[in-house]
Parts: sequence; structure tokens; C-alpha cells
Amino acid sequence: MRDPFEPAARFLFSITSSPHHAKYASFINTSLASMITVEVQPPNQAQAGALLYPPLVISSESNADYDFVQIVLLDPYGRVVEDQLWGTLTTTMKSVDDGQASGSSGSLEYATFPDLAITYPGTFILRVNAVRMDYSSPDGPVAVIVSSTTTREINSYEDPVASEVPCHSYGDCAVMADSEFLDQQGETGSIT
Repeated sequence: MRDPFEPAARFLFSITSSPHHAKYASFINTSLASMITVEVQPPNQAQAGALLYPPLVISSESNADYDFVQIVLLDPYGRVVEDQLWGTLTTTMKSVDDGQASGSSGSLEYATFPDLAITYPGTFILRVNAVRMDYSSPDGPVAVIVSSTTTREINSYEDPVASEVPCHSYGDCAVMADSEFLDQQGETGSIT
């Protein structure tokens, strides 16, 4: 049986993340490329330092083989921008029973990122990485990026911007996740 992490075209690189000194290996596997889906897009414009609303909501099939998801801020050229994205940047997925909504017996997992804020003006994209920990590496634990996707472009401004309504592509999961976010948060906040 073929290993699902043995893609036809594989790109492997290790980086050391300065704040946490974590090792990352990235495998780009076209069969796993759709493992995670952006259900609710962040706003296409936001005030620098303000919480992104609507919040980013992602989903995945419950049988996906990864341990957590990570959010990374990118510039328009795809380069990682450090220290300009604040909030909860890593989380695990929560289960949602999707059997009644779609008529199937499958289930979804989802994650909501209600406290993300871009702290500087500019044009950015959020990349969502699905990460699996590999504890069998002789060099110690390695975080393996097994799948990733990106959001639409976000323009961050110094001045206040008009609020947006949630933009989603799946339906029930996104609406439920956004409603849960609203129930938990109450008001929009700002990072200072």
C-alpha cells in the first residue's frame, strides 16, 4: 500500500521558527490539497489592529490525518510576514455532525479564529496549514505541513473601514460556526 504522504511531486524543506524554534517539513501532495477548506472568508478590508470580522472559519473531513491547523500571514508575493498577525494562530478542529444537513453519514471538523488582527496597514493573505507531527524523526519531533490553502486578499488600512457580512461557501457549517462565534464574543474588539 502506498504511503499517502509520499506524493508524486514532493517539496521538503525545514525551517526554524525564531520564536519557538520548531522544525517544519512541508510536503505538497496534490491528493491532499483539498484537505482543508475556507468556509467563511475574512473581510477583504480591515482596520489595522482591529479584530477581523467576519472571523476565519475552516473545515475538514473528520478522517483527515493531521494534528492541528496553523494560520500564517503572507504578503502579496507569498512571503511569510512575521509579527504582524495577532490572535490564536494554531488550534485543533472541533467535530460537527453533518449527517442531517447533507443527508450523508459523514462528519466535518471545523475551527473558528475569532481573535485574529493584522497589526499594520498593507495587503495580505492568510495561509491555513494542516500540520501533522512526526515523532519518528531521528532529529526529534518535526511538524509536517500536509495540506494548505489560502484566503482571499485582505487590505489593511490605518483608518476605520465598513464592516462586512460573512462570506461562506459551504452553508450550514459556516453559519453555525459564525453564530457560535457571535454568541461567544458579543462585541467586536481591537488589539492595542
